[in-house]
Amino acid sequence: MPARSDPARAATLAAPYGLPGEGCGFAYGNIEWNWERRDRETAFLMGDYPVSQDLSVHLDARVADSDYTSLYMAPLPGRLPLPRGNGFVLHRFVSHGDRVWRWTAQEHDITLGMEGRLSDDIRYNAHLRSFSNEDNLQGGTFVYEPAILEALTAGSYDLSNPLSTDSGHLEAVRDTSVTRFVDNLTRRSEARVAFDGSGFSLGGRPIGWAAGAEWVRESRDWITTFVSGAGDVIEEQRDVMGSFGVSFAGERDSVSPFLEVSLPLHEIWDVGLAGRYSDHDDVGSTAATQMETIFELSPDFALRGNWSMADRAPYLGGLHTARVTSVRRIYDHATGRRYRVEADNFGNPDLQPDRAESYGAGIVTNLGPVSVSADWYWTKLSKLLTVVSAQDIADYEHEHGSLPQGTVIHRAASLVPGTPGLISRIEKPILGNGETSISGFNVHAHTAWSADWADFDLDAHWSHVQDYEYRALDFVGPDDFVRNRLHVTLSSTRGKVTAQWNAYGTTGYRASVGRFGSWVGHDVSVRWRNPYGFEEVELMGGIFNVFDAEPIINSEIPEEPDESLDSIRGRTFFVTVKKVW
Repeated sequence: MPARSDPARAATLAAPYGLPGEGCGFAYGNIEWNWERRDRETAFLMGDYPVSQDLSVHLDARVADSDYTSLYMAPLPGRLPLPRGNGFVLHRFVSHGDRVWRWTAQEHDITLGMEGRLSDDIRYNAHLRSFSNEDNLQGGTFVYEPAILEALTAGSYDLSNPLSTDSGHLEAVRDTSVTRFVDNLTRRSEARVAFDGSGFSLGGRPIGWAAGAEWVRESRDWITTFVSGAGDVIEEQRDVMGSFGVSFAGERDSVSPFLEVSLPLHEIWDVGLAGRYSDHDDVGSTAATQMETIFELSPDFALRGNWSMADRAPYLGGLHTARVTSVRRIYDHATGRRYRVEADNFGNPDLQPDRAESYGAGIVTNLGPVSVSADWYWTKLSKLLTVVSAQDIADYEHEHGSLPQGTVIHRAASLVPGTPGLISRIEKPILGNGETSISGFNVHAHTAWSADWADFDLDAHWSHVQDYEYRALDFVGPDDFVRNRLHVTLSSTRGKVTAQWNAYGTTGYRASVGRFGSWVGHDVSVRWRNPYGFEEVELMGGIFNVFDAEPIINSEIPEEPDESLDSIRGRTFFVTVKKVW
């Protein structure tokens, strides 16, 4: 579906982009559009068979097939030099057609397991699992820069009338078009065995325990390929205008023994301890420990707390991403000039495991018919994978007089003695120095009551983020964020029918420019169990976002709504049928 354009309606612009003189332009904003469609089919099978009194086997299987298509207006403007060096033009390639993305995915997840008892005090469970997800993405159209420049020089591409039907022009459009292909394959195989039971007594109560081990093999392939309209594979990604993509392939085997213990230290004091050690064949070992405790000071009041620290092996893409060259415009502090430089981005085999540490404390109490819990939490993530821009590297060198480990800035020879030369290339691997911290508290309240005609249940959650910060190099963010979320659920059950109403909302927040307002949405649903005597059947239907609340809008930039929160979904009707055999 080609983009619509009428060159005769192009307007004359005065001093375009601040440059003296006049230029031609077209109001593409008047026809800008976006269309997308998603389809997904899923089938699943769940089975459980009791072989004997002490042994049962189970099978969980799920397969899914998805496809997604998105179309929007023609490729964004590219800067092209005019023939014979008469300046340049910012040109939108309407003749190459609308940008189209087609994505398909096939997924399977199969688990075969068994569980049972070795004795009265020891239980066991084991399973084998196979997971695979294969995504294929085809995106176009992009533009092959060397070929379009050659076509301009030869005069075969009509720059003044990109919708020309001249055969030479149409051939140039075909040969300079580029399609991007991405093959993304994730595979995971695992085997796990665990034992649990109760052993010695402590303070008159048994000690609970669980122990086991897990083996996991994970592989990731993410391969990006660019193919021109002439059928040639494009080796240099920087020659493709308007696109950037990475490629990597990696595999990891991990073996992880684990142990959990529940200690009744006192009749009112319980402590739980857990530990896990993992040996990875590519990055060495990681460890995770956790402790939680609860004091039941009375039947209606308890104190609880938790602490954990865990390491996680680096993402395979961060280790194995192939070198990708892009061209970025940066400000060079050493020369006081702004110009375009090449930047090499690549994986970092020296990445270390990232670390998570958290603390929490709270209370649990009953206030008559209402149960209430309130918990404070603090979490810090460090050594996170980060991808920083070429400008960030240049700024860091200017402010610190040094560079992050593994990064290099290459400069050309200076043409003026005593002054630095221009930057010719920046090499920047994926770094492992990101850091995030977050703190806040969660409050939960619940009550239930019965009337002559129905049973009612009321549940409320309030989440408050007290502080959140992300840091990478010298960048600290965000400026502000949603600090409060509230979710209230009211259910009413009569016989086999349950009606439910959900209300949820977020408070507003200030962005770097402007402010986003608050947002409130509502859902309703009805669930009918065993309709018309059909056993193990469940019908459910309802409406998400009943009042079709729109995304919240930035007061200063109304054309950029916040679509990252609950408001991204408009009014949606749904019906589901569930059958258990």
